[in-house]
Amino acid sequence: MTLSGIAHIARYAFAFVIVWAAVMLLHHGVGGMRKKMRWALHPVHGFFLIQSDVLDRKLARAQKLFHTTIIGTSRFADIRRKEKGVRKNHAMIYLFNGVWYLRPLESGADIWHNGVSVDKETKLTHGDSIGLGTGLFNFIDDRLYGEPLLQQPMPSGASPFALILTLAFIGAAGVLMFFQLRGSLAAFRPVFMIALGAFVFCGILIWAIFGQIIRGFDAVLFQTILLLAGIGLILQARLTFIGQILPDDPVLQAERIARLSRVYYVQGGALVLGFVVLPFVVLIAGRGRLLEKLAVAGIILTPLFYLVTYAAGRGGETHGARLWLYLPGGISLQLTEFAKILYVLVLAYVFKNRPTAKIQWLFAGWAAFNFGLMFLLPDLGSIMILLPVTLIVFAVMTSEFLKTILILIGGSALAVAAYRLFPYVQRRIFGWMSLWEEINDQNRQIVYGLQAVARGGLFGVGLGNGAPGGIPLASSDMVFSVLAEEFGMLVGLSVVILFVVIWLRGAGSAVIARDGFSSSVLFGAASLFFMEALVVIGGTTGLIPLTGVTLPFIAQGGSSMLAKTILLGVMLGVQTRTEAGAYEKVRRVIAK
Repeated sequence: MTLSGIAHIARYAFAFVIVWAAVMLLHHGVGGMRKKMRWALHPVHGFFLIQSDVLDRKLARAQKLFHTTIIGTSRFADIRRKEKGVRKNHAMIYLFNGVWYLRPLESGADIWHNGVSVDKETKLTHGDSIGLGTGLFNFIDDRLYGEPLLQQPMPSGASPFALILTLAFIGAAGVLMFFQLRGSLAAFRPVFMIALGAFVFCGILIWAIFGQIIRGFDAVLFQTILLLAGIGLILQARLTFIGQILPDDPVLQAERIARLSRVYYVQGGALVLGFVVLPFVVLIAGRGRLLEKLAVAGIILTPLFYLVTYAAGRGGETHGARLWLYLPGGISLQLTEFAKILYVLVLAYVFKNRPTAKIQWLFAGWAAFNFGLMFLLPDLGSIMILLPVTLIVFAVMTSEFLKTILILIGGSALAVAAYRLFPYVQRRIFGWMSLWEEINDQNRQIVYGLQAVARGGLFGVGLGNGAPGGIPLASSDMVFSVLAEEFGMLVGLSVVILFVVIWLRGAGSAVIARDGFSSSVLFGAASLFFMEALVVIGGTTGLIPLTGVTLPFIAQGGSSMLAKTILLGVMLGVQTRTEAGAYEKVRRVIAK
């Protein structure tokens, strides 16, 4: 039997293993989300308010405190007081960095702290009085009952079986790829095996060590990323090496082998480098407050990255976008990928607690400036990702749903303006709208990609048996089409499920986060991964205009791979704040 025939048979096993692993991870993701939602309904242990009336101090009752507690007349308020002088969102009591604070939410809201009127955030300690309308609250720090409860960690609920399935797929697909690299292509075998072996070694090492020494380490999220990255590394090896026709001239052949090897080394090297850096990112994000400091620096660095890219960036394979900085030694760097991380950190910092209207307007101006720079690059894909991420974090952290709808309408108006102002956007929209009428230069990628998806069917044609050479930018923009052609739509849907799992793990941890910054970071990072996958797959399948965004952990791109691995480290680190050490800072305060 030929290797092509073996690959054709192996497609069933690959589909079975990947679908099984994806379903298992989805089960853990949904189950974990449900547990964390129930956990989030519990108030903060050991802290509460005693509410009484200034006219009758005997009418006292206890009020539960959450990590962020809103007091006002709004039906979304945690403590609702419908009386004259109390605003819709009057005040907020919140926990940040182990300390409780009181802050007015609306301009002119009358609040008294220990008999003194306050107009800015004020630290709360045991026994402090809070006056609001005719209500009087006393802040209680119940150390006797609070400390034992604070030591309860949230288990991750992970199973190693999904990891075993992932390793089985990587091993079997790796062996098949090894034997497909025959004849003159055998020169690529060392490159492929070194990259794949280093990836597997680093992945297993992180999973084994972190799962034992770091409480709250999200093994489900890490296993999900391992499976996605494993699929990507196998697929990129196939696209880089299989089907290459090497010249007969020894010198030209050596140059071609060196160039293709360098392409794959960049992909695999970025992934391995990301995994080497990952433990440090996890520890920094989980144990220190460097992220908050980096978020402040990100206010300047984010637009600076876009400005540098606009001034010095050059186009790669894309049509019109100048997103790459070419450094000495043939190294290319895409700063816009790292700017997305900084944007999420700034977003989380601003909305860590419900900001005032003034701060919201300042952030809106800052975000609009960044989006304007993205239009000039042009980088339509980043806008289609970061705008929904902003809306998700804004809606969740402020509960201002009407304002969210108005922002969405404003974003739609911005899209119309971009269509009229930028020919690049017009070409993208035209290609999408004419998709089912004719094949032209603006939609050729999508048409050929859809044909590849149709050829693949449910189980695909087999690893190495497809025809990606006819698809423009097959290894980057259109990699999902190649995935669906060679592995089938069942595996394609499994990849979608894996990105859903990433969002579930991030959002689930966000709802139990005990400070607003951690919650915002987790919502923002998880939504960034999910929206990026949604935009890529939607563009590939013709559901939305093609944007040039790459599929995280699967598509070609060293900068994207490294940036996404760092963002994964941020998520894993911040999760250890919430699940294992949600009140580590509080415990230190209590111990004093």
